[in-house]
Amino acid sequence: AKVEVCISLFNIQESIFNNNSPPIYNIHSISYHYLGYADSSRVVPTKTGVITDAKIVYDYVRDLAGESTPIIVHGHSLGAAVSTQAVAEMCREAGGINGDHRRLPAGYELY
Repeated sequence: AKVEVCISLFNIQESIFNNNSPPIYNIHSISYHYLGYADSSRVVPTKTGVITDAKIVYDYVRDLAGESTPIIVHGHSLGAAVSTQAVAEMCREAGGINGDHRRLPAGYELY
């Protein structure tokens, strides 16, 4: 069976307690705390910082998974805004509509 990767951007503690996690399919799911949120670090979070975090995690996962593995970016709550901006920046950095899309997400989900 085909394996996909899902990078989830949301408040992990809130989702665990409210059972709002994405449904489990044949995927590897990667979740993390933004710098400055929960128990990740004691820095003051910024818009630029959390978006940079998302792009760094995406690049790390893309390098591990390879360009042929589909990666889905999933955003919930604050993660919806973070993932929207991060994916938009990645698309611009890849050259837009006529650019090199091999490293971009295969899908994008918000809720």
